[in-house]
Amino acid sequence: AGADDALVLRHAGRPSAAVFTTGSKSLDRALGGGVDRAGLTEIHSQAMRDSGAAAGFALGLVAMATVPDSSPPLLWIASREVLREAGRLYAPGLAQRFGLAPSRLLMAEAAKPVETLWIAEEAAGVGAFGAIVLEIA
Repeated sequence: AGADDALVLRHAGRPSAAVFTTGSKSLDRALGGGVDRAGLTEIHSQAMRDSGAAAGFALGLVAMATVPDSSPPLLWIASREVLREAGRLYAPGLAQRFGLAPSRLLMAEAAKPVETLWIAEEAAGVGAFGAIVLEIA
């Protein structure tokens, strides 16, 4: 066992047992063992034209973290600017590419980025969602 094997992902200062691995040893090592199900994961793209790839990566992580058809719904919150530039999620693609039933998706659109943050904060407090994805520029 090397030094990297001793990494422990923490949530609120305590070791987190609610971690899932991505299947990529180097990515999991960089994340401290995997992705914390109860934590915040930020994914950034360099330019708006790359937002589809970032959204696809986020959807892939959500799909890995949830159980098809039995997990709570996914809340996808996007600013109007992002939706205008990058477009909306394509429901048939959610099922075909990610195994996410479109019926499990709730989308919220906000006029301003600060409003997306408010929606996310309120939604996180409710505890009714399997994942909350925030898409802002």
